[in-house]
Order: sequence, then structure tokens, then C-alpha cells
Amino acid sequence: MALSARRSYSIPVRCTSTPKTKDGPFECLRVLRAARSSAVKARTIAINQIKGILVPAQEHVRSRFRPLTSAQLIPAMERSRSMGNLTDPEIATALTVKKLAARYRFLEREILDTDAVMAEILRDCAPLLRKVPGVGIKVASQLLVTVGDDPERIASEAEFAARVGVAPIPASSGKTSRHKLSRGGDRAANAAVHHVVVSRLATDSRTREYAARRTAQGKTKKEIMRCLKRYVARELYRQLANHARRPRSPTYAPRAKTSTSPSAQRPDTSTPGRAPSPESNEDSAETTTSRANSGTGSTSKEPSKISTGDYRCVT
Repeated sequence: MALSARRSYSIPVRCTSTPKTKDGPFECLRVLRAARSSAVKARTIAINQIKGILVPAQEHVRSRFRPLTSAQLIPAMERSRSMGNLTDPEIATALTVKKLAARYRFLEREILDTDAVMAEILRDCAPLLRKVPGVGIKVASQLLVTVGDDPERIASEAEFAARVGVAPIPASSGKTSRHKLSRGGDRAANAAVHHVVVSRLATDSRTREYAARRTAQGKTKKEIMRCLKRYVARELYRQLANHARRPRSPTYAPRAKTSTSPSAQRPDTSTPGRAPSPESNEDSAETTTSRANSGTGSTSKEPSKISTGDYRCVT
């Protein structure tokens, strides 16, 4: 009985997905992001410890730092005097917060240095992606880590939307036709797309006008965010496709192809189109469902695939 149950729930031997190669510049971004994430967490712990020490400290100690802002707090603690009798709570507190301030400053420099290295890699690998409104170093690096060093893994724009968790899921009932937000996909990449949408809602006038118009039509905030995420994913995919088709940089060399399928050998002759505006895609964002979610193919022309040309670091 136990053996039959194990066989019934065993993972099939043959898999259709393509694993990441992990031998190119995007793998460099992955390890740099891991180092940056740990540094950010340690910096947060340091500042929380500083505040936790100052709150129960003596009144004359708290009064020196209470009027200071967060930007002024660390330099003031670095200049504090910590010499004297170590059995005095005031001296011990000053010594402790000074060491924590030095740790905070060291971690801040480490984060800035890591950001500079990632910005240099992005400048060589995907310069067009950084030009998208709302896309910074953290967002661009996360999206490239999700895609991987071999762009063939993402065959279409709909598949990319499903991979980042923004493909709409049908939730219709009766005469009501609607879609709901997807909870699948890479959640880190989904957070990156969400950051782009929030940034545009705060700075981009066209995005704010679109949100106001959809609100007047009776759409909820979640539905508007879902539509905007789907539009942003469409625009980001085009930039990733442009990256794959751009001329190879001398810093990176092409990796030998291993696929022998006709689709991998067919050259990509499509040209990337201009990203559509949210106004022209508001209805399609609600009615279009990813083929990865529905499992049904389309009889229309196949979407432009990301070119098979990818890159790896040359040491």
C-alpha cells in the first residue's frame, strides 16, 4: 500500500521546463542581491537596537538625541564621547550606541557599493530596461534574475506575465464577467512589478489619469492595480526582448546553442513594437488570460519570442 501510494504521487521523470543556466551576468546579479538583502536586514537590526537602547536610557541621555532626525542621529552618535568609567550606565550606553552607529555606517557603505556593482552589470547587460519609468536597480535586477541568463525560457509575453504573477485569472459567475489577481508566479518579481506601478501612480500623470477614470467607472483599487500590472508586464517583456536582440557586447560572449528544435533554430524577424498605453489596453487586460493559466493555444500569429542569443561572463 505504501509503495503504491508513493508511485501515485511520485514526480514524473521527464520534465518540460528548462532550468536556468546560472553561468552568466544574471547569476552575478542573483548573488549580489543576496548579499545586499542580508546587509539591509543587518542595517535595520542595528538602527532598531540603537532606538531600543535610547528609549529606556536616562533622561539626560535621551534629551541629547530626541530632537535629531534619523539622518542626524547616526553622525551624532559617532561623535559621542565614550571615555570614562565603564560601570557608569551613561558611559556604557554611549559606547554601545557609538559601536552600533559605526556598524550602521559600514553596512550603508556596503549596500551602496553593491548597488554600484549591480548598476554596472545592468549598464552592460540591459541598458534599455533601466530607461523604463519606475524601474531602478533593485527592480531591474530582480526581473533579470527571474528571467535567467537564457531568455528562451520565456517564450511569449503571456508566459512572462504568468511567471511574474500578473496574468488575470477568470472569476466570472453567471452574467458577471470579471477576473481576479493571480497569487502564483515569482512573488519577488511580482513585488518588483508592483513597485513600478506604485511609483508610476505617484509620479506619472497618465497613470494617475487612467486610475481616476477607471475609478469613475466603478473599478476597485485592486482591479485597477491588476490592470496596470498587466500593462507594465507587457512593457517590461518588450524591453527584455530588445535586450536579447541587441548586439552582443565585447564583455560577454555567446554561449553555444544546445537546442535542436525547429523553433529554436528559426530566426527572430519580428520587430518590437511600441508599448501600448493603459488606455488602449484596459479592456484587453481584463479579458486576456495567459495561455500558461488556461492551457489553451491561440490560432493567431505566434507572439514574438525572445531571441536565442544570450550571454555569459568571460573570465
